[in-house]
Amino acid sequence: MHKFFAPFDVPTYYLPMNINTTSQLKKYLRSASLLLLLGSGINAHAELYKWVDDEGNINYSDQPPFKGAEQHTPSEITEIPAVAVPAKPKTTTQKNTNNRPAETIYSQLSITSPTQDQTIRDNSGNITINLSMSPALNLSQGHSITLLLDSQPVQKNLTGTSATLNNIDRGTHQISAIIKNKQGKIIKQSSTITVHLHRHSALKPKPL
Repeated sequence: MHKFFAPFDVPTYYLPMNINTTSQLKKYLRSASLLLLLGSGINAHAELYKWVDDEGNINYSDQPPFKGAEQHTPSEITEIPAVAVPAKPKTTTQKNTNNRPAETIYSQLSITSPTQDQTIRDNSGNITINLSMSPALNLSQGHSITLLLDSQPVQKNLTGTSATLNNIDRGTHQISAIIKNKQGKIIKQSSTITVHLHRHSALKPKPL
């Protein structure tokens, strides 16, 4: 057991050593604190002696340790009133005063013509693209369509669902379409289709 000593005439209090939990320890410490407070209240007006021993330690006692020991008068405890803490103001969530509608979400965007793996014969090298989308393009939010040929943009800021690519080199090409918002962010992209463009070479005469 551990024994507590106080500088006043306080009943001796023993702390058991078989404390296994924090809650038990707190319980015993509260009891010990209560006893100390009671003891100090009872002996508030008792004489108190203070001295320094040979090792420089300061000691207190209600009994004089030696003849002619100096009596010590503790300083009065100054009570400081508690400062009232103002209540925190309730925070309110700011409402959207602009009342802007949510950005349109497109569920579908596809190329309806030409079709996948279609062969196109055009000596001028023109390819007409037709698109299908749902819902319709939201022009009020600044949305636009860009056509890509072989992953490179060839027509930008389109607002309709039909456009023509002019003077395209003969051969196999990949075509796709994207929808961009006002900030230029891609918000919808179609699948890529492959087409084969045939056009007569200037070096090869037309058959009679």
